[in-house]
Amino acid sequence: MYLKVVRYLYPNPLVFLNGMKGIKVYIDPRIEEEFRKTAMKVFGYGKGSLSKAAEQAFKKWIQEYSSDLETINIPEDPIREIRGQLAEITLTSVELQHGVKEYRIGSQ
Repeated sequence: MYLKVVRYLYPNPLVFLNGMKGIKVYIDPRIEEEFRKTAMKVFGYGKGSLSKAAEQAFKKWIQEYSSDLETINIPEDPIREIRGQLAEITLTSVELQHGVKEYRIGSQ
């Protein structure tokens, strides 16, 4: 499923006539079919029902994750944050890979 973008009317290709913007997404065909069916049942078989349903789904998803993301402290430079944490390890990368393999096999 994707939202079609009007490219020939405006300099910004993502602006529709009513000021709305579009997002092109790729999802599993089964989910897309179920989404279409449900959107049509809820909002009717007229124009805009998919957009209304998608907007409602996006809002719900944003609400679900936004509160969790506010509590997470994402560093400005993640590389600087982890630099030096492995300084005490004396194994080579190959030895570490073999150790991980043994760990995974042992934990099954």
